[in-house]
Amino acid sequence: MNDIVAIPEDPGAVAAEIAVIEKQMGTSAYIRDNGKQERYRALVRKRDAHSSILPQSGPRQNFSHAAPMPIASRAQYQAENGTTQGYDSYMAAMRTAADVLTRLPAHEMASLEKSFEGLPDDVSQAAIFELASKAPPRAPIVNKDLENFATTPWGSALVQEWGSEAIDRLGTLRARLLRAMMKLDEDAQLDLNIWLDNLSDAAAMAVFRRMSV
Repeated sequence: MNDIVAIPEDPGAVAAEIAVIEKQMGTSAYIRDNGKQERYRALVRKRDAHSSILPQSGPRQNFSHAAPMPIASRAQYQAENGTTQGYDSYMAAMRTAADVLTRLPAHEMASLEKSFEGLPDDVSQAAIFELASKAPPRAPIVNKDLENFATTPWGSALVQEWGSEAIDRLGTLRARLLRAMMKLDEDAQLDLNIWLDNLSDAAAMAVFRRMSV
């Protein structure tokens, strides 16, 4: 069981276990494994604690951890919606959103969650449920599209990370964005575009990495 194994003190061991779990994210087994998700969050907290005690050249920043994303119980969901229909999809969506957040340092996590909560409900719901949905057929991508995507620091980093899969991953990302946009009216599409354009490099990498699978 993940919750009975002590979190290692060695930073290298923590980083290695985080890397192993991150490779499993997005799989159905991981989404159903609440223990592993909690294990991952504990490892991230330990990693950030290690980082916070390292010597720094400038003033020490406050990397206080964001509060856990609130997830409604089945009873709370029923009270709010009048039915439990759709609860399983809601849970999958919220777990996926939490996975995106926990890939970030604590200060980035708090900033992304705050900006996301500021979106209109229709925009945030379209984004969350797109993240949790099965990917649509890939959009057509050519090398020029890949070059344009790599003009940003986060785009360049993702292209390097994806390697030979970069065209396929970008095709999936574009298809997901198009499908999410199709659910929104013109004003809501503008809100989503503005939010995406203003993500930090770290947040953009976390969001787009998840949307590329």
